[in-house]
Amino acid sequence: YRIGELYEVRLHDDPSAITRYEESLAIEPTYQPALRALSKLYARRKDWDALIKMNMNEADAATDNLRVSAAHARIAELYERHRNDRDAAIKHHARALTMNPGLAVSFKALVRLFTEVDRHHELIELYERGIDESTHNERKIAYLFRIGDIYTDALSEPIQAAHAYRRVLKLDPNHLGAMHALQRASESAGRYKELVEALELEARNTSDRTRIVAILHRAGEVLDNHLDDREGALARYRKVLTLNPKYEPALASCGRLYHRMGRWEELLTVYEQELAISPEGPASVALLQAMGH
Repeated sequence: YRIGELYEVRLHDDPSAITRYEESLAIEPTYQPALRALSKLYARRKDWDALIKMNMNEADAATDNLRVSAAHARIAELYERHRNDRDAAIKHHARALTMNPGLAVSFKALVRLFTEVDRHHELIELYERGIDESTHNERKIAYLFRIGDIYTDALSEPIQAAHAYRRVLKLDPNHLGAMHALQRASESAGRYKELVEALELEARNTSDRTRIVAILHRAGEVLDNHLDDREGALARYRKVLTLNPKYEPALASCGRLYHRMGRWEELLTVYEQELAISPEGPASVALLQAMGH
């Protein structure tokens, strides 16, 4: 190594310096001064194959997992940046993470590479590994949302997306974003019972009465239109009217259901409630005519 240093620094003879450094590494592939010196010289000469080989030798010879993982991360970067070989880059970043699961540079690189080449299932597996390794709920939740987004947008698997959002709610039962995402996924999947459950979960976690009224009315509509559960729908509409007796959409929904079910006395009561809040005009005239019939 010292002879190589003399060639490089005193004699400015890079080829001879490289030869001596390589001889040094042939004896001890993990000797860091020679590794640093050769890295600089190979990069200066743009000898990427030699630089890759040097790092491979270090990875094979090193016994410390952190050094092995760092070497594979460098190899991956060289393959991607200078050889335009994404597959090799992915392989070596994966090896780096195997040796050091907390290596952020390889984790981030794999997220980017898997996204660029549409390897969605492998990206999901990577996020799952990140969840397993993390001790912070905020990071776990962020990864679960990314998993849900992949299932929703890239794979069109809303059932799996809904499962990811339910896992978020286990970590944070009050996460409004997860409730909304679960509602969208459940509706896309045609899981209307689960949609009602997600809507009512939001209603229980909301203090805004106006929002609760709208959510419960929506739950009633789903029960009526998609689950043919008229009694369940009426129960939600009645709860809405308990909170806001003048909520016209719920009155109209109750009226339609009572009419379809032939429950005329209850229908008449709804018409009277609607009439009480309707201004004089065509709407009130129509209600009076309906009551007459």
